[in-house]
Amino acid sequence: MITRIPAYLYRGGTSKGPLILAHDLPADRRTRDAALLAAMGSPHKRQIDGIGGAETLTSKIAVVSESSRPGIDVDYLFIQVNPESDIVDYSSNCGNMLSAVGPFAIEMGLVKAKDPETKVSIFNINTNSKIEVILQTPGGAVTYEGNAAIDGVPGTAAPVKQNFAATVGSKTGKLLPTGSAWEIIDGIDDENIQSSAYYLLARNVNVPLKDALQVASRIRQNNFKNILLQTLALRENLRPEEAVSIAGSIPDEYFKRSTFRALADKMNLPLEEVLKIAHSTKTKKKS
Repeated sequence: MITRIPAYLYRGGTSKGPLILAHDLPADRRTRDAALLAAMGSPHKRQIDGIGGAETLTSKIAVVSESSRPGIDVDYLFIQVNPESDIVDYSSNCGNMLSAVGPFAIEMGLVKAKDPETKVSIFNINTNSKIEVILQTPGGAVTYEGNAAIDGVPGTAAPVKQNFAATVGSKTGKLLPTGSAWEIIDGIDDENIQSSAYYLLARNVNVPLKDALQVASRIRQNNFKNILLQTLALRENLRPEEAVSIAGSIPDEYFKRSTFRALADKMNLPLEEVLKIAHSTKTKKKS
């Protein structure tokens, strides 16, 4: 028997996926995960029997509810479904899908729009943090048309301003987890970007780790390195892994996260090897 769950398909930034009201989903985690996998069409690389877009950027879900927290309008739970696995990941936030939460909240009557702009206070359950977004709402209604353009998306749309000031250190508790804005890895100056991420990049293009670090060091002079790594993080779903070895400050349970399995599949590496790389890098940073 088919169970009908109301959902609204949004593009948020360079991501896309359904937004769902929390009360429309099963409360039980296992039942909910099964429903979301079926809705997205996973596990299948084309997600042919669901609404997923056959890659991680277009296989995302936002679950929204009216918040009971003081000073917060809505709670937002981000869920990542991987196309080729039965993994349902609740471990991180997504700023792209976050940009769709405000308009959705207004459309669903959870927030009353004002003229000409509306501020929406959003609590991200994944990272236990508050984000404020500012939406264009002329005449007290959401508008989706505008002149804002972003790389990776054709055309223009209404801008969504996001204030992440209250999210600093949401995973490690510190703005600079190592206490320093600059680190040296294998003799190469670097800005708190971990060896594990570089190792995976080096492994993917079949070059020695030291060469990858040297290339990144040169790229930094032209300010392309952060763009490169952010793009890699988005394409390879690396956001949790990028933080895995910062000063050994990530709790051990993060090494068990399901995203490592998705990363291993993506990089065509055994899961054990990915875990070993991350763990050895973390141990090295501790010592």
